[in-house]
Amino acid sequence: MFVCGVGCGKEKVRFARTPHTTPSSGSFNFFKFLKQILVMFKKLILIIVLGMNCLNFSGCIFVAASLRETQKAKQDFNVSYIKALEIVKKALVSLNLKFEEAVIKPDVAVVKGKYTNEKTMYIEIFKISDNESRIAVRVGTSDAGKAEACKILEVIEKYSKENQ
Repeated sequence: MFVCGVGCGKEKVRFARTPHTTPSSGSFNFFKFLKQILVMFKKLILIIVLGMNCLNFSGCIFVAASLRETQKAKQDFNVSYIKALEIVKKALVSLNLKFEEAVIKPDVAVVKGKYTNEKTMYIEIFKISDNESRIAVRVGTSDAGKAEACKILEVIEKYSKENQ
């Protein structure tokens, strides 16, 4: 409230400023609307993330990972980890497959390349013991690549028998 000294002499008129008389009350505030949308979007993202965590903890998300495991052709070989790396290298050269990259660690190696039909190929070599290794081959992202993965594994098996 404020006092305005209008009138004659001693009388004073008082005007009360209410929210209805503010100049911006009738106009649309775009920035306030945008802020409300942003808050709702943040809440929606939070709900989605919490829902995904709930599904992950319950085990429903692991279905996709188990399907990926079924696409692999795996076999254990009675060769050392180092020999298994050499065998895989010989098999890739004999099949004329494109080699892209390899990540070699003390217990596991992952070789990435391209198969003849330009599908991505992964060969994983695991050290089980000093004289035993497991080789897993996956070609592409569908079950159709399992036959191609088995072909690669057969060539690897052929080279492993030559080294024994």
